[in-house]
Amino acid sequence: MHIRFLIESCLDIYFCATLQYIFLYNSETGKGMVWDSPFNVVNNLTFILLSSATLALPLFIIVFYCARFHEWKKEHFEERFGAAIEGLKLNRRSSVAYPVIFIVRRIILVFCVTVARNWLWVQLPVMVLVSMVQVAYLTSYKPQQVALQFKLDVLNEVTTIVLVDMLVLMTEANQSPFDFETDVAFLLILFGNISVHLFFLMKNTVQSTVITCKKKKLCCFRQKKLGEAAVIRKR
Repeated sequence: MHIRFLIESCLDIYFCATLQYIFLYNSETGKGMVWDSPFNVVNNLTFILLSSATLALPLFIIVFYCARFHEWKKEHFEERFGAAIEGLKLNRRSSVAYPVIFIVRRIILVFCVTVARNWLWVQLPVMVLVSMVQVAYLTSYKPQQVALQFKLDVLNEVTTIVLVDMLVLMTEANQSPFDFETDVAFLLILFGNISVHLFFLMKNTVQSTVITCKKKKLCCFRQKKLGEAAVIRKR
């Protein structure tokens, strides 16, 4: 549970920790960590513990999961530490790179929107490069157990690359007067990606509901038959 919490909330933790660091050590207004009140003590300890834990998480995942690769398929390991490799192929060590890339790219994203917030020439190439690394990894190793998840992940990364490239057309570097067409294309691609995910989400929900109803119906039928058989035996 603690690993899942850190993985799912790492973006929020990185973002808040970075803003906290900038606020504390700003050259003009920052005073560093102050321990003069209970609030500041709790705030500083939370900042240190959560930021340290999430920053060390990628290294921990690589070392810990690779060292215990032979236990991945065991039930007790899956119950305690399976959150990081859930839905991934458990017969190859390369699967551990999936959560590591997931976390590292969020660190890079936070860097782009905070430290490099005024450097567009850094933000766009870095975001494209990160997505290209993810696509290369996904297509080379195919770590997901479900083929549909693999296809959706690749679709997401390709969509990200296209949208980030289109952002260049919305900057001052573009001297051509077709801003409206660019905006429309950007939104169509974005909502197209969302629509694909919604379609498969609804499809899986309907299929799961149908399967659940069939199981309940079959269970009720069996219970009815057992009840009738019990009545016959009593007679």
